[in-house]
Amino acid sequence: MLASAHAWRRWRRRPDVNAVSIIQAAPIALSQRLHALQAATAAPLEFLTQSEWARRRGDPSIADFVVGNPHEMPLEGFVSALRRHVEPHSSDWFAYKMSEPAAQDSIASALSNQFGGERFAPADVLLTTGAFAGLTVVLKTIVDAGDEVLFVSPPWFFYAALIVAEGGVPVRVCARADDFDLDLTAIEAAITPRTRAIILDSPNNPTGRIYPPRTLAGIAKVLTRASQRHGRDIFLLSS
Repeated sequence: MLASAHAWRRWRRRPDVNAVSIIQAAPIALSQRLHALQAATAAPLEFLTQSEWARRRGDPSIADFVVGNPHEMPLEGFVSALRRHVEPHSSDWFAYKMSEPAAQDSIASALSNQFGGERFAPADVLLTTGAFAGLTVVLKTIVDAGDEVLFVSPPWFFYAALIVAEGGVPVRVCARADDFDLDLTAIEAAITPRTRAIILDSPNNPTGRIYPPRTLAGIAKVLTRASQRHGRDIFLLSS
């Protein structure tokens, strides 16, 4: 909670009021965006903190698949790499940094090998601290206030909050009930002139559905048609 400068000037001369009292007495109104963000995160945060799952979290007698955390100890190869790279090799080892050129080069080479004919340059790769940060950066880059971003339901539980945090409007589109594949007809119907992107992940979190090539080709056609129809690019964001 914050206190306004006016409240501080008004109360600081009173001997019976301390700083804590000032903070409690004069809260600053929060932004509308933060109120919207609180509303978007209310349900998942209530589940994470007050549900039966929250009460039993860490219980070794249950198989916990809620948030996708590892159930086994980290592989020794990862641990060894972390130990090796935590040792500083220069005075700038822990300084502010952009993307690491060696990592960009390695990732670009791996992507080029994986996708055959398409070549990726190191400049095509930007590194972030995980997919959460990556999605945040991308949404900041492409979404203006009021733009709509589609996501597939059931979703990862913070997609809506990430969209709201950037001033966008989250639009939920349900997957097919029989096999959790994309409902291309429903997605196309949900697209409007304000649609800016759709978030997809394959395998899907939480259903585990891996979208087949036919589905991916279909969503590409849907987005291409809609982009041409509305005169603006609709991005596919994959986490």
